[in-house]
Amino acid sequence: MTDRQHSKPIRLASVALYAMVAGNIPRAQSAFERLATECPDGIIDALIGWCDTVLAHINGGTWDFSPMRVIPMAVETGELGGDLEAPKQWAMDLIQARGNGDQAAFEALLRKVAEVPDGWERGRYGSALLEICAMSIRTLPSGLTRLGRS
Repeated sequence: MTDRQHSKPIRLASVALYAMVAGNIPRAQSAFERLATECPDGIIDALIGWCDTVLAHINGGTWDFSPMRVIPMAVETGELGGDLEAPKQWAMDLIQARGNGDQAAFEALLRKVAEVPDGWERGRYGSALLEICAMSIRTLPSGLTRLGRS
């Protein structure tokens, strides 16, 4: 592991994600708030880390940048598709851009959030990504994308 992997932003991002996976919302919130206030320059590393972690999970531990589609799923019913509020749609689009290895789309999505004038509202976008990644890890089987392939 590199020093960057042991950096404070990455440690806080990891705490936030795994606390959220475990359902410990107060601990996840605390880590996310510390990340935002103590390490604002580490936010992008955190977003990349959350995307990479969920992509590794759904691909069974390893993954390569490749064309993919991310579709929302209602956890309660298993129904696919549907409209999402803007922060959640942004989070889904960010995961998809990262999985596709589409740097231009990924950066455009980051710029879109950076242009949101209200800091509280910007935080909703990061929170949506954290929530979607945690819920995906908690509810989807590891290797989901490989199921049914031989």
